[in-house]
Amino acid sequence: MAQVKSLDLSNTTENTSEAGFLWFDGSNLKVSTYAVGGTWSSGGNLINNTYQHGAAGDQTSALKAGGNVNSSTEEYDGSTWATGTSMISARCQLGGAGTQNAGLMTGGISNSPAGSTLTEEYDGSSWSSGGALITAGWGVEATGTQTSTLRVGGLPSSTQCSEEYNGTAWSAGGSLINGVSRGASVGTQNAAFNAAGFSGPATTTNTEEYNGTAWSAGGTLSVARYNLGGFGAQDNGAVFGGSVSPRNQTESYNGTSWSTGTNLITGRTAIRGSGGVGKGITFGGHPAQNVTEEFTQPITSCTLTLS
Repeated sequence: MAQVKSLDLSNTTENTSEAGFLWFDGSNLKVSTYAVGGTWSSGGNLINNTYQHGAAGDQTSALKAGGNVNSSTEEYDGSTWATGTSMISARCQLGGAGTQNAGLMTGGISNSPAGSTLTEEYDGSSWSSGGALITAGWGVEATGTQTSTLRVGGLPSSTQCSEEYNGTAWSAGGSLINGVSRGASVGTQNAAFNAAGFSGPATTTNTEEYNGTAWSAGGTLSVARYNLGGFGAQDNGAVFGGSVSPRNQTESYNGTSWSTGTNLITGRTAIRGSGGVGKGITFGGHPAQNVTEEFTQPITSCTLTLS
């Protein structure tokens, strides 16, 4: 039998600037995680003024498409925006998901008051037609990836609608508890939340969470708003801006409750956001239509007790 040898790490100290890592600090085993809150910083300005657009990607590789009933596309590299290939169909108030090199835009409005069923997919170079939504809509939200997307709500008649995309076709998802449009959807197809938005005759503070099958009630926002942006995950997300006074408010979600965060540098409505946990981005909006801001959540650590 092989001899078992011990490894003495008592004098070893490591650290990390990323969340989700284990390391030894002397004789203590520690794990890094994201702290509550975060700060906004200025990024490079968009080439074209835009609002009511679709957004995808992250801080160093973002995608802006459509908006203001146009078909323009822009790509962000973490510092500057460059012109991308225009969408096939010009529209605004559409939902965006995925990454810069595997992005998806769906729904929206151009000429038809019923909204659009169109889905377009981006490969980092050009747009192609994807599967049509079951129910047309504008003011829709979307989250997830290009091959696993969740569409949420919309107008004029699809406010309780959610649909799921597999990269080819859309299928019916669970119905929202409360109809909503122009909210903020965050997370994956099987673990998402939708926050705030326009519900019936008024804006709402509601949050609903999706498990891939059904929607359930989540925490209540402190401020009702619509036309807002969001990013992150179901258990660590943020929303910001929108049709609220003032327009710079940020709130963070831990999967149960909301807390007030650091304000945007420049308040805006008709805004969009994208990105994962800890590092988000927002761009465009009204009235500062070319502004980009980046959100960074600080890293903290805790000591693990081994039994």
